[in-house]
Amino acid sequence: MYKKYLAPCCLKAHIAKLKKLSKYAAWSHLGSQAIQDIIERIDKNYQRFFQHLKDRKARASKSANFP
Repeated sequence: MYKKYLAPCCLKAHIAKLKKLSKYAAWSHLGSQAIQDIIERIDKNYQRFFQHLKDRKARASKSANFP
């Protein structure tokens, strides 16, 4: 949407700050490793998606679905 890339390390730090807010108190029940794993999986899938789009554009095929 904003054509910006948010690195996983920045996202992990941001979520750590959010966990301390009362609005996101339910997140405090999640383990830090679980959150880190989810962030890494999301990042890996976005990387794959955009690489796939790049490869498809090179072959001039149909567009891929957004993850």
